[in-house]
Amino acid sequence: MGGFSLSCITEAAPEWGLKNQLSSSTDQIIQQEKDFKMKFIKTLKSFGIALGITLGTTASAQEFMGIAYDFVATNPAGVVAALDKYMASPTGRSNPGYPILNQYIVNGTDAATHNIVVVFPSTEAMDQANLANALSADWAVFLSEMGDATTSAGELLYQSTGVSVGSQDAVTSSNPVSQWVTMSVAEPSEYVEAWLELAEDYQGDDVFSQLIAIGADGRQGATHNLVITANNMTGLMTDPLNESRGWSEFIEDVGDIRSIISRNIVMQLKSYAPSM
Repeated sequence: MGGFSLSCITEAAPEWGLKNQLSSSTDQIIQQEKDFKMKFIKTLKSFGIALGITLGTTASAQEFMGIAYDFVATNPAGVVAALDKYMASPTGRSNPGYPILNQYIVNGTDAATHNIVVVFPSTEAMDQANLANALSADWAVFLSEMGDATTSAGELLYQSTGVSVGSQDAVTSSNPVSQWVTMSVAEPSEYVEAWLELAEDYQGDDVFSQLIAIGADGRQGATHNLVITANNMTGLMTDPLNESRGWSEFIEDVGDIRSIISRNIVMQLKSYAPSM
């Protein structure tokens, strides 16, 4: 029996046969790829317009990223001591990132009592810190001490979007209070447009809000976190935005494009951000 090759089939096939089927399939795939790219670019442009509106009206829009760690603190004083010790160590002093320790004031049914948000200016800075920690005895001691004082309850990767309303300078307290609204947003650009319309009209002068993108959070499926920060609980709860005429309209506008996963109230206990 002679050899078998694809060329024998295509040469013998009629014009509507396998050769044309292969060509047609290839054309369809190429067209599908073009359609997908155009849709993706259109989405990016739409989101970019929303970002442009924000960047033109906010006082500052700093880029940052990092990882947030939730945990149950069995020894809160031990957590602070471990953070202080690490940040004073050679590895901690050279780390391009810095931690912020928060306490959950309201956390629903979640068992976590505290949270550490580690902030980096870039992914390169995060890589640098991870490499330095992996080879550091200071980091090993920190992990051991945190293990004695806490039980892990979850973590997520986040990144700034540049979308914010108000000025961070308006929040002057060393222990500000924030509401974290964790969501799954199907149409980010539409959500940004609706939030800006509400917050820019009604948000108080001593309140700062920003939209954070969530890159990975395990199984929750969250895509964004809206962070609203005030100097204290009174400032957060009495923000004019909460009682504004635009609130019900905002809820109606975003009702079909976002699902709320959780709403939490946190108080910052200590920030290790470098002095400016």
